[in-house]
Amino acid sequence: MLTEVEKIAAELDISLSEVDEESTFEEKTTCIISHESKSYYIWWTLIAILSMVSGFTTPLAMAFYPEIKNAELPLDIFFYVDIVMTFFVSVPHRGLEKVNTTEHFKIALKYAELYLWLDILSVFPFERIFGDEGYFQFLRLFRLFRLRRFFPLLVKLEKVSWMPYFWLSMFKYLMMAVYNSHWSACIFFTLAEIHNFDDSSWVFNNSPGLEDEPTSTQYVTSLYWAITTLTTVGYGDISPQNNDERAWVQSAQFQSQLLNLRMKFCGRMFDNITCR
Repeated sequence: MLTEVEKIAAELDISLSEVDEESTFEEKTTCIISHESKSYYIWWTLIAILSMVSGFTTPLAMAFYPEIKNAELPLDIFFYVDIVMTFFVSVPHRGLEKVNTTEHFKIALKYAELYLWLDILSVFPFERIFGDEGYFQFLRLFRLFRLRRFFPLLVKLEKVSWMPYFWLSMFKYLMMAVYNSHWSACIFFTLAEIHNFDDSSWVFNNSPGLEDEPTSTQYVTSLYWAITTLTTVGYGDISPQNNDERAWVQSAQFQSQLLNLRMKFCGRMFDNITCR
């Protein structure tokens, strides 16, 4: 006796063997990775963690280890692989939008709208093409675009029922403050290095001989300036001495104010929630 499936296939004048062959051929040709699969979620989490690590190592290598040009090559390999893999990952449905996840062209088109170009900039070897002398050093900071992978991980964790939302939000803003201080310290020291630590740099005027000190002393001194500046304490013992340093100080202070405003806004939201 024919099954219901066989009856339908017979009515359509299609053999079951042909249907199986066609579906198998489609699976082989599409090679689509589901964004909901466990294996891809593990890979996505790994890339998010590596992007967090890269957010620390990139400015650190630029400011204090410029001679190590291939220091980030192991991390770069992971992100090269991730760019290629993204072209084969299904796109989640958003609202009324329906994306055919089996069509590579639509997936690539969606990826190319924005994130593809950010990812290319984050892995492009600027220091090997333009060198790492002078202001070309700052081209390495395009790698910080990788952090677009890290903060979505925190957003996803906020939706987990057993994850305490308050402490996760505090961790997120703490990471923002740590990154801001770390980047400011590294860039501030790099600006003095670009000026060869001459009499127009903050190192010569405020911390003479710092360029000959161990790397740990150089970093702690720069971080001390960054924290006292970003928290608006500003003891004045370390201050900018040229236009480049003044421009960066103004930019760092503006970023700090934006972060403070955002934290105050979230604090008021927490107060309203607890009051209710």
